[in-house]
Order: sequence, then C-alpha cells, then structure tokens
Amino acid sequence: MAILQYPKRQIDAKIEELITNNNNKEISAADVRSIIKDYVTQSTYGPVLIYAGKLKSKEVGSNAIPPKDWYFNEEYFRQQSETNPTSSNNPVQLSTVSVPNSVDGDFSYYFGNRTDGNGYLFIEYTVLSNAITKFSVVAAGGGLSVGSTFNLPVQNNTVVLTYNGVITRASGYGSSHRFIMHPNGSVPANGSPFIRNHTKGNTFLVGGATFDGVSNTNEFILSGDQEAFIYIYRLTL
Repeated sequence: MAILQYPKRQIDAKIEELITNNNNKEISAADVRSIIKDYVTQSTYGPVLIYAGKLKSKEVGSNAIPPKDWYFNEEYFRQQSETNPTSSNNPVQLSTVSVPNSVDGDFSYYFGNRTDGNGYLFIEYTVLSNAITKFSVVAAGGGLSVGSTFNLPVQNNTVVLTYNGVITRASGYGSSHRFIMHPNGSVPANGSPFIRNHTKGNTFLVGGATFDGVSNTNEFILSGDQEAFIYIYRLTL
C-alpha cells in the first residue's frame, strides 16, 4: 500500500475545514480522528532526519578531531537523565550536583550562539536543598564538538558541563573509521528501546557512511580516510 505524505499547507487547510469555531459544539470526534489519523500520522511515515553532523575518520595526531553535532533527535539515541545528570551516559554530563549555599528554585542558562557556527547549549535545572535535583537539555547543536566543556555558574558555585553527544568513535579494530550511535544504556520497558536500535533495514546514512563491514547494530563506518558531513535518517513505521 502506498503511503501518502501530505504537505503542511494541505494539512492546515483540512484543519481549517474540519476544526472551525466550536461555539455550537459541532466538531465531532470523527472530525478530529480524520485530521490526526488520515492526514497527520499518515504524513509522518517515511524517512525522518534524526542526526546531522561532521565526522572525521582518522585518529592520528592533529586528525584526532571529535564528532561535531549540528542536530540530533535524542529519542533515537541516548536520552538525558533529568535526575542523574552526572552519569557519563548523558548527552550532557554534570561534574557534580552539589551546590552549597544556593537558593532553591528553577533556573535556565544559555551557552553559545545559534548563528556563529560554534555551537549552542540551552539547559534548565532545579536547585533544592543545596543540590541540583533536576537537569534537562532544552536544545543542543549548531556545531557542538563532543568533549566540549562549559562552566555553569550556580550562585556561589561552578558546575562543569561536558558535552558527550550521541555519536562517538567505536573501539577495537578499525576504530579510526568506525562510529557508534549510542542507544541509552537504561531505557524504559514500554517498547521505546526499539527506536534506538539502528539496523541496515531502518536507518539510512547519507554522506560517505555505510553499515558495511560492521557486525554490530548502532555502528557504522566512514568510507576511507575522510572528513564528511553525515546525515542519518530513520524509517518510521
């Protein structure tokens, strides 16, 4: 069966047609289902961009350049743990959650510039009883290099943030060419881990990358010694 993917203007037009002013309570459940099921969800099937970044295959001397991320959708990689931000499994890792002599509250902080190509990081956190009890990443990308660090001033303290990203070099034979797309090491048991397991059949790599020669899922290889901008797409079902 062919999958019809509708453009945004056509979805907007159907919303205007079926979901108008509802003062007279004339919008039915069938109208809403028609929008969601027949137009919106239908149009989300197919390849979805989940990562864009610059990778370099060689690890020798000055060529040891880490991945640089412009965009990623964390649903398909490892996810940020809001309550355990010091774990190395996080895309952004905190050096500590201890912040003595701090006032309780919710705060946000922005690093970098979206337009200068040097990367940006926008985070939110909660302080309670001299500790960061919740930490989340609102936005990250725009040229962030894996391994980059940021100093977060938390009143009388400085917490170091390390950007781990979602793609790193794989270890072992051929590691100068191999990369791994990190799934979360601890994921919910509700079926969501499925979307973080990349295979040849559901993941498309554009820009000189391939799954060939790599036996493990979630890993891929750059074709030869090169620096390449990689786009990764997932087939949604």
